[in-house]
Amino acid sequence: MIQKVAALLALASLLAAIPRPKNGGAVLVTDPSYQVSTLVPHEGRFNAVDGILKRGGKFYFADEGGGAVETWSETEGLKTLCDSRCGISSPEDLVVDADGTIYFTDDDASGLWKIDPQGQVSLLAGKDKGLTSTEGIALSPDGTILVGDGQEHQVYRVTKQGEVKALDAKMSFDD
Repeated sequence: MIQKVAALLALASLLAAIPRPKNGGAVLVTDPSYQVSTLVPHEGRFNAVDGILKRGGKFYFADEGGGAVETWSETEGLKTLCDSRCGISSPEDLVVDADGTIYFTDDDASGLWKIDPQGQVSLLAGKDKGLTSTEGIALSPDGTILVGDGQEHQVYRVTKQGEVKALDAKMSFDD
């Protein structure tokens, strides 16, 4: 346990010493020995990545500060899948289902959004269905999407058809 804590402290010290670019950030990764390498250079594109996930050799990013959902792979590089031109504002968290559909939350534009495997972006469920300040997302085993709403302090179950049902669970936030 002490070795893990020492390694994490060493990593934190190393990360603190890395010069920060003035415009945007970079995505860094560590190997099992905590050696840091740059996965995606800043290129002035990242501002505040909130959600990151890796699936099938591809990284998915919800860049809240940059207002975009992006992917990165060694073969394709960094690609923007959607941004403000699609109606989103600050994507928060994301998941990818078995079919390759990306679901993500946006706490400013509100709602649960999706990007289908062909790249079509749509609002699956929004303010009109009670999703006002969405944060947090998970796929449930039955294929529905669980979404937290920070303003309503509620967890919702959303079907892939956009049907929304509040769960018997309330959220609380400690600042």
